[in-house]
Amino acid sequence: MRSDASYRSSEAAIAPELVWPVELVREICRHAGSHNIIENARFNLSSEGILRAVRRRDSAKLFDWLLAAVSYQGISDYVAGYYMEKNGTVSYLDVRQALATFGSCEKLADFTTFADCGYEKTKCSCTNKLELPCCPVPRFPLRNGRLNQTAVALFLFIRDVAQGDLVRWIDTNACIGPARWAAARLSAGLGAVFGISDKVAALALSGLLLACSASRPRWGAVGAQMVVVDTLVHNFLHRTGILRHLASEHLYGPACYLDGGCSDVLRQIAALIDAKEFNPSYPVDFPRFVQQAIWRYCAELELDFCNGRRINDRLGCRQAHCAVFDFCCREPIKTAK
Repeated sequence: MRSDASYRSSEAAIAPELVWPVELVREICRHAGSHNIIENARFNLSSEGILRAVRRRDSAKLFDWLLAAVSYQGISDYVAGYYMEKNGTVSYLDVRQALATFGSCEKLADFTTFADCGYEKTKCSCTNKLELPCCPVPRFPLRNGRLNQTAVALFLFIRDVAQGDLVRWIDTNACIGPARWAAARLSAGLGAVFGISDKVAALALSGLLLACSASRPRWGAVGAQMVVVDTLVHNFLHRTGILRHLASEHLYGPACYLDGGCSDVLRQIAALIDAKEFNPSYPVDFPRFVQQAIWRYCAELELDFCNGRRINDRLGCRQAHCAVFDFCCREPIKTAK
């Protein structure tokens, strides 16, 4: 992985292969870049009591917030919210009590042993069926078995890896090495929890770190380096031709976060876009801002341009009114039949 300094470059020294991608993405930022991404994160997390939890080093409150964030993934916010309102959720204290009462399975010993649990709610089965009747994992009222496993894995992560203090764990990892290395280390660390993908880890942590930037500047610097790659962002980089142009083509998934994947491409481009052009209080190098601008340009409930509902991916984009239509490659994602 390259250091932060290797990405720094003046406009005059920009690598030739990056000139066109940078100009295309800068135009997206002009149309869809949020001028208050940090303020929004701070307001939202303050309203939820998360900033207070950080000040108080309240790992239980942070657990509840993170588990809720995971519960909203892969399903509409309405459906997820309705299910939790109707059935309830699970707290840090709930998991601690359940493990103390029912935790006889050897997989529940610590974070490292809680692997290959395999609990499935619909089948009421797991990989250690003899212990299932007295196992705490099925006792939580979450939407599916994976979320029940995530609740236990996240608790064990905080207890064993973070030694009960999630804020201290973030502090320790945020302060080691260049900011983008720290961002990758934090995302990978939280992403090791069952059910928390790299995308979900980056989404939750970037908001938290940026929201705390006023009192913890290092957190803000690390949060700015995080990028959240979903299918909209990956497909944008494909459709525009940026991935092919930079010899970084890959399938959506874990490869997006590997060297040469979407996250790497976005950071290279972001390092050559001065985010202060959009808000003087922003850091110069702000990959999260650039990535979110791309997402907002694509998302159906935002600017609603570059997505599968607008584009026939067997033919390529035909939206002549798109802000980057004239210098986008408009590559189809699927092979035409």
